[in-house]
Formats: sequence, C-alpha cells, structure tokens
Amino acid sequence: MKRTILVTILFFCLQVVKSQDNNNMQKPVLSVEVISIKDFKNVVYSSKKKLKVIYFFKRDCSANVESMPKINSIYKKQKSNIDLFVVSFGNKNNRQELKDHFFFEGYYTPVYIIDDSAIFNNKKYRKVVESLCDSCNQKSMGYADFFILDENNNLIAQSNYSQNLDEHIQLLKSQLD
Repeated sequence: MKRTILVTILFFCLQVVKSQDNNNMQKPVLSVEVISIKDFKNVVYSSKKKLKVIYFFKRDCSANVESMPKINSIYKKQKSNIDLFVVSFGNKNNRQELKDHFFFEGYYTPVYIIDDSAIFNNKKYRKVVESLCDSCNQKSMGYADFFILDENNNLIAQSNYSQNLDEHIQLLKSQLD
C-alpha cells in the first residue's frame, strides 16, 4: 500500500515537472538589446514581413501601459504577417528594469533600447523617427505612438498623440485586413 502511494506521488511529481518544462519551452525568450540607431535601422529594414510596426515605449507613460497589452495581443495573433519592434530610450542601466517589466507583464517581443549616449536628450526620439521614416510626421507623435512600414520600408500609416487608444488599435487592425 505504501509503495503504491509512493509510486503515485512520484508519478504525479514527474508529470508536474514535465508540464513545467513543456510550458517553459513554449515561451519565447524576451530580449532587451542596447543598440545604435544605425544598427536598429538595419534590423528593421532586414525584416521581410508584410508589416513592420515600430512602437515607442516608455514604462512610466500611462498611454503605453494602457496600449501595450492590445498591441501585444495583435502581434501574437499576426506574427506571420508583422514584426513588432518595441523601441525605448536610455542606457544599459535601464535594460534589466525594462526586461523585468516586460517579463512580468507577459510580453515576449524583442525590445530595443536606443543607445543615446551620443544624442542630446531632446533630440533622440526625433532622430530615430527621421532615421527610419523620412515620411513620418514626428512632431505629431507621442511616446505611445507607432508607425507602420511595409515590406519595402515605405510608410503605410502612423498614429499620433491626438488619437485615443481605440483609434490607435483600429489603425493597426485596418492594416491587417
């Protein structure tokens, strides 16, 4: 009797461990990379996906906190059609903080911290937008905004700070139809 109970418990424990291993294998690894604007442009432009969404993220921006779950949900459903490039600013010290935030929120998209050591603080956002998209109106964009490029790196659409969250999401969804 004791042996049967012990074998049952052992079997149950092995199933739990096996289940945890399978769950860990199914989750993609979250990466947070510190990168120059030039190298980031090369990463974006090398993507051959139908759509490329360049999304600006700042952890202490309430609009980002509100919109990221919906953007992430769309991305997860449309991975075969779109690449999502999450852009943040700062330095290597922000890397772990940003990685922890994305991990605990359940996001598994690559995040790129633009190394702004050579850029003046008030110009870093503009420099990234101008580098990737000369057609974008960066003056109308805010931190929770994004722009969408096609497979040939041409601007398809861009959001702006005067739009609400529903309009942002609708803009993104309209490009997937």
